[in-house]
Amino acid sequence: MSMKKIIISIGICFFLFHAQTFASAALSLKTPNAISVGKKIAVTVLLETEGNSVNSASVSLKLSNQNIKLVGYQEYQSLIKFWIQQPKQEGNTVTFIGGIPGGVATVTEGTNVKTQIPLVVLLFEAIDDGSTTLTIEDSTILQNDGLGTALLHERKSAQIAIVKSFIQGQDSMDPLLPETPDENPPIFEDVTYVPSSILSKTPPLVSFTAVDQESGIARYEAVIGGKITENVQSPLSLSRKFFSYTVVLNAYDIYGNKQVATVSVPGVITGGSVTLFFFIILIIIGSVRIVMKRKYEKK
Repeated sequence: MSMKKIIISIGICFFLFHAQTFASAALSLKTPNAISVGKKIAVTVLLETEGNSVNSASVSLKLSNQNIKLVGYQEYQSLIKFWIQQPKQEGNTVTFIGGIPGGVATVTEGTNVKTQIPLVVLLFEAIDDGSTTLTIEDSTILQNDGLGTALLHERKSAQIAIVKSFIQGQDSMDPLLPETPDENPPIFEDVTYVPSSILSKTPPLVSFTAVDQESGIARYEAVIGGKITENVQSPLSLSRKFFSYTVVLNAYDIYGNKQVATVSVPGVITGGSVTLFFFIILIIIGSVRIVMKRKYEKK
């Protein structure tokens, strides 16, 4: 065998070995095997990174039919904390895009046991009987390497059987949400106003995070000047106004319980700036009077 063929063979083996290593990373779904109509369930999007640190994920999940609907997500059990797009459903597709501050990696425990990280816990409600297949239609996982290198990974689907009611004595499969409705509202863990210079192109922002450990976050809304904006995301861009105003943030869980937080946004004209404004006006008036007086004296 010639040296050229040997080099090519080694190169092919090297490529196949690393391709197999990368492909062993996987995105999968943890779901109950069966549920009954009217129940709420948790579907966990799990990631096995094969030791590679990752810091962001973009996932598109396809439902084979619409007998389940997205009602929210569990913030406290999800590793994604920075949302570019919170989980939302349009037709038969559920999408989300988010980041993991600092990155995270899975490790192998023993020979065959591999850990999985919960990217996000999605909450669904069964609205009709039948079988639903959940397929990860598209996904991009970026490594925490400073270059945004995509992590090659396998995508695994899952199936849920939805029945009108379980036979008496038959247990509902995990991971179902508790039978007793959540009566407690979410809790705002962080609400922060981020100011911006009047000369800056970046507007002032407010960042916020709420958690609900009994069920999950369904949505946020903002109320500014009596106007309600639904399905807002953090960070929320704010308008610059002459005078201070208040932003009201409402966080809802999947049972409709609401928690309220308020943020005071300073206006462009504050106490100090008002004084400065009038001081400048007085200088301008004084300068104009001097100019006019000189012109009058010349006449």
